[in-house]
Amino acid sequence: MPPNTTTPEDSRPAPAYTAQRPTGAFIGYSLCWVSLAIAVLLLTVGVWNATLAASEKGFYAMAFLLALFGAVAVQKNIRDAAQFNRVHPEEAGASAE
Repeated sequence: MPPNTTTPEDSRPAPAYTAQRPTGAFIGYSLCWVSLAIAVLLLTVGVWNATLAASEKGFYAMAFLLALFGAVAVQKNIRDAAQFNRVHPEEAGASAE
């Protein structure tokens, strides 16, 4: 029989799983989704229970969606302008004109 050819590195047990703490970015991202879900739920309950015509209820729902779209569009513009300034420092401020 050949001698045991395993090295001490091969015989080590696999490291146990250690739970990691969530990062600040993950917490912020999660809070955004939770707050959006709460806002949609509260809007739905409020519009459902309101004594308004169907057209008025639809107006409130569409106003919420347009406000949500506007907030996302502004956030993306700010992010894109910051990325442009990082990539093209010689033209810094050109995207704001």
